[in-house]
Amino acid sequence: MKILVLTTSFPRWRGDWAGSFVLDLAKSLSKRNDVTVLTPNFPGGKKNEKIGKIAVKRFDYFFPKGIQKVIYPDGLPNQVKKSILAKIELPFFFLAFIIHAIKETKNSDFLLCNWSLTGMAAENAKHFTGKKFGVILRGIDMKIIEGKGMLSELFINNLKKSNAVFVVTTEFLNPLKKLGVRNVFYAPNGIEKEIFDIPKKKAKKELGFGKEKIILFVGSLIERKGVKYLIEAMQGINAKLIIVGEGEEREILEKLAKKENVNAAFFGRIEKEKIPLWFSACDIFVLPSLYEGRPNALLEALASGKACIATEINGAKELVRNGHNGILVQPKNSKEINQKIKLLLKNKKLRAKFEKNAKDSVRKNILTWDESAKRYERLIGQIIQ
Repeated sequence: MKILVLTTSFPRWRGDWAGSFVLDLAKSLSKRNDVTVLTPNFPGGKKNEKIGKIAVKRFDYFFPKGIQKVIYPDGLPNQVKKSILAKIELPFFFLAFIIHAIKETKNSDFLLCNWSLTGMAAENAKHFTGKKFGVILRGIDMKIIEGKGMLSELFINNLKKSNAVFVVTTEFLNPLKKLGVRNVFYAPNGIEKEIFDIPKKKAKKELGFGKEKIILFVGSLIERKGVKYLIEAMQGINAKLIIVGEGEEREILEKLAKKENVNAAFFGRIEKEKIPLWFSACDIFVLPSLYEGRPNALLEALASGKACIATEINGAKELVRNGHNGILVQPKNSKEINQKIKLLLKNKKLRAKFEKNAKDSVRKNILTWDESAKRYERLIGQIIQ
């Protein structure tokens, strides 16, 4: 099959976090299919390149190219929220996406769209080419869809016109059904399980950490990740908080850590290939998010065999069985996070139980990226028949 992958976010260089899971899926799909990725360009980016067997085509949407601000560095929702220029560029961005989608669709059998906005571009392309499309829904999409306003209505209408809707968590199925969206399929993200088998001592030594206990967060430093609640929760805890990631809230969070006298270190963006090392080095991983789709960082922490604390939100509830392979806490509850971190630091037996069950739960229940790609291939094949 010839699959055209539409995405607003995609790795700009080797090791970039942006849309890395889109690349992971595209790589696995390209083993048995012709895959082209259509994505917006960035300053200094190549319009056409090959990543393995994948043809990557990047389009410009504003001039001069150096001031294109809609997507990078913090993703479309955050860029539009914080940048006046991004707001001005947004209509031009969407128009350019539609034009290039129409052009590339002619040589494709199916359009696989990441996030609802790209689904709207595919919907317009379908009017001209008749090619079928499916939308992969993630956490930010569902947050908008379940809200109110014109954008919510546009997204719902687009999903009803799509030939398929792929959801990364089963917790999206019933809400979409109630909205009248049909042809919804469960297609979770995958993971490369073997790359997370790194001994803790080796990881700590390589990263230069001593014997102190490590509490880890990995992800974007944006409001919905809830990192401020984790920082507040670290008061009175004899451990070091390691924060890996970048985003618009970094300076605010650094000031908060200093104000609260928390032993915290911010390491910014780490190359994706080195992330397993950081998971392996920690003692406890905490995901304090306010909402998610299927949080890859939590999945990777479980694959690393770590005791995990996560907020009781969509996606996380599907991965963590409270009291079995981790602990679920209420969102925005620093006090509860504090209590659970202290519990795990004190109770080695409970921590060991979670570590074993975390690893087992991923080995038994989670798909590899190749298995995930095969699920998409089977579903797409049925749709285009």
